[in-house]
Amino acid sequence: MSLETDVKNQAAQFWSEFKNRKQDIEQDLNGLDTLSKTQLPKAFDSILQAISNLEKAVNEALVYIPAYDERQYSQSLKELSATYTVKKSQLTPKSKFSFKSKRGKTAEKPDTSALKTDPSLPVTTQSTTQANYTFADRSNAYLNFDSSITNTNSQSKDCLLHNLRNCIVNLVSETPLTALLVDTLENCIVLCGPLAGSLIAHRVKNCVLVLACHQFRLHESTNLDIFLHVTSHPIIEDSTQLRFGRYNINYEHMDSLYQASGLNREVNMFSQVEDFNWLKKIESPNWTLIPDELTPTSEALPLEQPEDVRSTLLQHLPTKFN
Repeated sequence: MSLETDVKNQAAQFWSEFKNRKQDIEQDLNGLDTLSKTQLPKAFDSILQAISNLEKAVNEALVYIPAYDERQYSQSLKELSATYTVKKSQLTPKSKFSFKSKRGKTAEKPDTSALKTDPSLPVTTQSTTQANYTFADRSNAYLNFDSSITNTNSQSKDCLLHNLRNCIVNLVSETPLTALLVDTLENCIVLCGPLAGSLIAHRVKNCVLVLACHQFRLHESTNLDIFLHVTSHPIIEDSTQLRFGRYNINYEHMDSLYQASGLNREVNMFSQVEDFNWLKKIESPNWTLIPDELTPTSEALPLEQPEDVRSTLLQHLPTKFN
């Protein structure tokens, strides 16, 4: 058997496997309507993990998948993610919240636009309008959680960042978020503790992202400094000018946060980026690594509200802005 024939057989076998796994995910998505509210969070997490695993399988198969097939796989994955998004929007009720300060007193709602639902959001982000915490349509602000939050209706703690410009977003807290969903950020710094799930981001420009998570997926983004702890290969698509460095935040409760999020502190694959737009065996030109000696420590990052948000952004962002 020739090498060419063997490659064709591998590609055909993978296509068959992909169709079967895609069909299984579609069946799980269709079955969500029959589940109770208490069953939905676990089911959504399982489906999201299955989509992520299928993305990873596609990336590993790129060595023998024909270039013209890769886009078809990518499109199928996007359709699965879109269906997941719509289902979550339809089936996840809007959460009710009570804010409790660390002293046990009722705290005022932080100046974060948190919990805001915007009916004008496009379909790609509409699912996340039901996220537990939402920061949307803000500019020139320092956004953070100053108190612990009790969510009476949901077992998960998803957070959405949507349409933010010139902002510092501090999501560091004493309990891990389940997932972080990002859409349309420009000139922002995002600081986050360990996540119990994934980061999924679209359309991020000239930003600094600092986080720890199980899966990292970035789409249609450019000019980012990313300081990351991740226990699977980071996945990028349609993105350029990315710089990846090691996550170096350390603060009180960090050990317990890693434990609660299920993250292994000894496993960090931040440097093993998989670029869905780069099929060659040589390294992708769309990302590079930041040396450890240039990785900022907790003391260098704006974990406390600065006197001047703009000057702090200009100090840390990859490129100056007007």
